[in-house]
Parts: sequence; C-alpha cells; structure tokens
Amino acid sequence: MAFGDLVPDLIICDLNMEPMDGLAVVGAIRTSRKPHVAKIPIVIFSATDDDAVMRSTLQAGATGAVPKPFNPKGLAEYLCRIVKQTAAVADPLKDLRSAARLEE
Repeated sequence: MAFGDLVPDLIICDLNMEPMDGLAVVGAIRTSRKPHVAKIPIVIFSATDDDAVMRSTLQAGATGAVPKPFNPKGLAEYLCRIVKQTAAVADPLKDLRSAARLEE
C-alpha cells in the first residue's frame, strides 16, 4: 500500500510476522526511491520487552517501537503525536502559511 497512489500517514506492523518481518518492512520503506514513501512513519510492535531488540528496530529506521501488551489510550496518544509531528515536517507550505499569518 505504501508504494501505491494512496500513501498512508503511518505504518504499524509487528516485528515477528511472515513472510516478511517488521525489520524487512522498515528496510523496504526506508530504501524507497520515492522520498515521500521513505519518510512514512513506521511503528513496530513486538511481544518482547528486550531493550536491545527495541533499539535495533529504531536503528533500522523505525519511527517507534512499542512492546506488547500496551495501553490502548496511551498508544492512541503516541500515534497521534507521531502523525502530527510528521505532518508538520512534511508540509512544504508551512513556512509560507506562518509568514502569511504574521503579516495579517
């Protein structure tokens, strides 16, 4: 889906899945030749709470790593923050809009 016409705001995937694990998904997205695809935030879920495993997902290029089980409300807030931060950075007209507001 990330490589199609409709690009998601966020990708959530599990670390241990078949046939492609979460690290492979991160690698495929981050190495995309399409800059808007390569920048999609990716959050990895994992049944492990091993800090080394969680760090490796971030080193691979994941935006975040969430151990299971998780608090649904906390997860929703976390995902919203990521999308808001990414949307603010991805908006090429942000500076122009800010300047226009200052001139009003």
